[in-house]
Amino acid sequence: MKNTFLKSVTARLTVAQVVDGVRNGAEMTFDFYMYLLWSSVIAAMGIMNEQPIDVAASMMIEPLMGSVMAISFGLAIMNMQVFLTGLKSLSVGFL
Repeated sequence: MKNTFLKSVTARLTVAQVVDGVRNGAEMTFDFYMYLLWSSVIAAMGIMNEQPIDVAASMMIEPLMGSVMAISFGLAIMNMQVFLTGLKSLSVGFL
């Protein structure tokens, strides 16, 4: 049953759309860098002011969730390109 599902045109189109969406969410674009910069600034200000709510607020705008999704989804479907895109952007985000 699984093979017939995967062979259908709609299933392939849906999987391709999901893969593209996950890959696009993990790419390092200008928006990725700006979200990363401003979330770091907000977290630093929260640490300097000893305000844990500011640190928690910085987590709301950080772009690392797309990277984590790309890593886990790339491993789940055995797509190394998606996995490596997520790993690269996650590494940059951690640095």
